[in-house]
Amino acid sequence: MMMTLFDEEQVMRAYVESERKEAAAKKAAVISAIEMCQEIGLPVSETIKKVAGKYKLEEKDAEAWVRKYWK
Repeated sequence: MMMTLFDEEQVMRAYVESERKEAAAKKAAVISAIEMCQEIGLPVSETIKKVAGKYKLEEKDAEAWVRKYWK
């Protein structure tokens, strides 16, 4: 019984860590895309559309990302 609980806890910890790493990688990719769009001179509105499409985000969520990381 104790071994099963321990195993479940280990599995859950591994899952949480995996999700955390995946979220960090997505954040870095989105920020990089925003910076690239800005470097090539795309307007904010077009960048929002590109980010929403590329990362399968709702447009309002993409807008929040772009507004936060646009320099």
